[in-house]
Amino acid sequence: MTLRIKEGPPGSPWDRELWGRLDKLTVTSEILAGNPLGDPVDRPLYVYVPEGVEDDRSYPSIYVIQGLTGQVDTWLNRSPFEPTMVERLDSMFSDKEVPRA
Repeated sequence: MTLRIKEGPPGSPWDRELWGRLDKLTVTSEILAGNPLGDPVDRPLYVYVPEGVEDDRSYPSIYVIQGLTGQVDTWLNRSPFEPTMVERLDSMFSDKEVPRA
């Protein structure tokens, strides 16, 4: 028996393919520059975009804030046998009856 490296993601349950897309961006906040806690000015920002949403149109936005001590990457944490928050959101928007946002 041998162990081989496989090209591409491992698949479910570790890396489910999304119906939409998750853009992982980095933003810089001038407001945080020189803050008393020394927090970084560069921050990660995740943007989920459902399939069918066009970049040249306006849609409502839904903001999810992880709270004081939280980090955006915790939205990708997995509990046993459960989808992540992003996978749940993706599943909801895969329903054509759900309005695009």
